[in-house]
Amino acid sequence: RASPTRWKSMAAQLEPSVAAALVDKEEYVSLMQHPKVANAIRELRSNPGRFGELCAADPELERLFGKLRHQMNAAEAEEGVDAGGGEGSGGGGDDDDPPPLLSTEEAAAEEARARGAHAFGAGRFVDACEDYERASRLQHDNHLHWSNLAAAQLKCGRLRPALDSARECVRLEPRFAKGHLRVGQALRALGDRGAAAAAFEDGLRRAEGSVRRALSQALAECHNDGKPAAEPAAATAPRLQPEPTLGNSHLFDLV
Repeated sequence: RASPTRWKSMAAQLEPSVAAALVDKEEYVSLMQHPKVANAIRELRSNPGRFGELCAADPELERLFGKLRHQMNAAEAEEGVDAGGGEGSGGGGDDDDPPPLLSTEEAAAEEARARGAHAFGAGRFVDACEDYERASRLQHDNHLHWSNLAAAQLKCGRLRPALDSARECVRLEPRFAKGHLRVGQALRALGDRGAAAAAFEDGLRRAEGSVRRALSQALAECHNDGKPAAEPAAATAPRLQPEPTLGNSHLFDLV
């Protein structure tokens, strides 16, 4: 098992660029906010020697810490930082090594998720659906896979499956605001504006930052759906040029 000092000083050992990258990873933030992780970190701040005891008593907590370390290793790799470097980091599995990161099944799910993200970013939404479906089968209880799957299904026009995936995401993690956004998007596309607005409002009770802005905009658009179209502008009125859009704006759809 990992030594308590390794976990106590995790944040202090991170390069600033790695720490910034982790803050942008919703899965990392979600893990840090998990009640078991948050409670364990509070306990370890005052009594770091209990790390092994806590993990031995709760295999799920050990798995969550392993996922956190996996996220940190991935961020370090993305930023070009040697995850195994540093003074005193030996190559042989001593007591300072972190717990096993991912099981074979979890590793396969992460691989499928990464392929799905690449396909989604390239606009290959059907391929993304296939990859996210595999990830959600391998890790059914991971709400992020269902959120990503719903986003890809919406892009493909698979509205009813997208609604089912979004609702499964919310069932697994009701606090995940983007899951409520997914539910509302699917309901709105299916024509149920009232239920869609309720879903957006549920999300707003939990949302912050960019997700809150997206929910607010979606709710406003939902309320405007039933309003009559504005009268056409006079022929003499100057034509307004459309604002440029970001070609990769759809990437926000992923977690």
